[in-house]
Amino acid sequence: MGEQYPIALSPLVAFGAPTLTGTGIKTRVVVARIDAGESSHQVAEDYGVDPAYVKNAILFENAA
Repeated sequence: MGEQYPIALSPLVAFGAPTLTGTGIKTRVVVARIDAGESSHQVAEDYGVDPAYVKNAILFENAA
């Protein structure tokens, strides 16, 4: 398809839990750090990902 999706669901990564694409970082872990008071910029920097991935993780986890 040629499009980049920020969230991946694969039974081969993190037992199928939603993760940031190309990493094993679970979206719920990212959001837990944000909920604990860390800035999205700091979380993105710590994991070495684009800040847009952190934003998408927040949107994904809060969609339900």
